[in-house]
Amino acid sequence: MSRIGQTRRSIPICRGYAIRWRKRWGSQKTSSCFVGELIDVKDEERAWQGAIERALGGLRLTLTVPEDRYRLVTGWLNSRYVGLHVRAQVVREAKVFPRFKEDGFLRKLEWRSHPYRDWLKHYLARFDLACVTNRETLDITPFSMTQPGLIHRESGRFEKRDLRRIDDRSDWCLGFSNARRLALLQGKVRDAEEEVRQATVEATQARKSLDATDKEVSHWKELLSTRWARIDVPRGRHLLKELEQSLRALEAAAGDLAQAKLRWEAAKSRAANVRQQLDEKNEAVGETRKDLKLAQANEEQARRNALAGITQAVRDRLVLRIGDLQDGQLEHFGVLEAEQRSGVEHAMRQAADQFQTAAVKPSGL
Repeated sequence: MSRIGQTRRSIPICRGYAIRWRKRWGSQKTSSCFVGELIDVKDEERAWQGAIERALGGLRLTLTVPEDRYRLVTGWLNSRYVGLHVRAQVVREAKVFPRFKEDGFLRKLEWRSHPYRDWLKHYLARFDLACVTNRETLDITPFSMTQPGLIHRESGRFEKRDLRRIDDRSDWCLGFSNARRLALLQGKVRDAEEEVRQATVEATQARKSLDATDKEVSHWKELLSTRWARIDVPRGRHLLKELEQSLRALEAAAGDLAQAKLRWEAAKSRAANVRQQLDEKNEAVGETRKDLKLAQANEEQARRNALAGITQAVRDRLVLRIGDLQDGQLEHFGVLEAEQRSGVEHAMRQAADQFQTAAVKPSGL
């Protein structure tokens, strides 16, 4: 399409050969052109363009050659492979003014202002066909054609070239420029882009569907690999029963969220109380552990003192003071210690009072 946009020719496929011939033989641009570039269909007759294109057929791609140079053209064509179906026509002076059929398709054409214009009218006049509106008229009219493209040649010979649709403009060649062809191709590009976009959307949807199908197949495979003996049916039934009971309880409460909120607040309060009690217990445990450490320290000190031992004189005095202790009395050692400590402290206070009294008497004397 970019190459078509670079030229004004309506037949770009053969443009390279036309340019090459002009350079080779020094011809002017107007002396080497195609028949299809010299004629166009009138705007009011566009409905007939498909049929006219078919009627002209290969004549549209016939290259016009000046009479003084046609031998060079035939020599060049004969000596090489060109890769195209090339038609060349020598342009000679037209001495007789052509006469078209009153209802012929040549009257539906516009003729480009060109030095070959009169010659081209004379050249195409013998290919003119009457344009009829129905098949019945076509059957009785030799050298006529219909809009759908059916042609009646000489009496009794009919022809219809339906290799392409009659409205397929991609095969049309008539026109003074390639503007309509370029617009057609741009429209096809837009249509193709839209088709690509739609295909992309469909491909994405198909991919999603395929992924979902693959996932479902994976689930089915996983289910097929499951051993039914390993399925805990009783537990599942029990869980289902509990869920049904919970559902009935919720339905019985008529979905009262306020009651559920109250129960939640009460549970939160109980949890706070339990947390406080736990903190208090932990604190009490801490105090108990401190007392235990202190008792263990005292026990260790007593053990060390016991290992050091006491003298016999001290032992005799203890026996006189508290008597012999039996094993059963050792459980009340703390009480005995407190009693003895209290007695010793009392004796010390009495001794102190006596000392004070004795000290006062001499001063009075």
